[in-house]
Amino acid sequence: MRLSTPLGLYSLKPAFQNVLRPAARRLIRMGIAPNQITIGACLLSIAAGVVLSARTLPLQWFLILPPVLFVRMAMNAIDGLMARDFGRQSQLGAYLNEVTDVVSDGFLLLPLLRVPGVDPILVAITIVLACASEMAGVLGGRRRYEGPMGKSDRAAVLAVMATLIAGGRSFAARPITPILAAVCALTAVTIYSRIRAGLDEVKTHAPGR
Repeated sequence: MRLSTPLGLYSLKPAFQNVLRPAARRLIRMGIAPNQITIGACLLSIAAGVVLSARTLPLQWFLILPPVLFVRMAMNAIDGLMARDFGRQSQLGAYLNEVTDVVSDGFLLLPLLRVPGVDPILVAITIVLACASEMAGVLGGRRRYEGPMGKSDRAAVLAVMATLIAGGRSFAARPITPILAAVCALTAVTIYSRIRAGLDEVKTHAPGR
């Protein structure tokens, strides 16, 4: 099985960036750096994860997660536009982009641990696989986006789960467990796809070929 073409919501990224390009231009004019947007998106994710992990809050608070996820994705798209379109790329920015993505994913998935009936081991596996998929995307040369469960897809699924969780305590865990299991399976496919594509690229560009 070889999935060398980016799948999922990532295929919509160019259209999303076109919508956000005027905002990126405005931020540059205001003197804001891409790295500031990157760090801001990470801090927003950490804050949301910490707040929603508080067991004293009712589950209805999970409704704040979909807008937080949307804002985070928009900020992630904007910082890339600012860096590429306006010549603000840097080695530090490349590191921040990858590290903050992993940190943000972990904190945004963390509140699932407080949902009644959800297996904490399954949540931990989801976080580990999400981190591994991003690592598989940065190793082996150019950045890879192959696979059916990338960052954007995880955000969309998490937004759906958050909406379901907010629907009520007794209902919350029933759909979340199979959804998380599906996310884990698709993330494993994503990891395989990115590693396979990276190895194929190395073979293609090997000396003598």
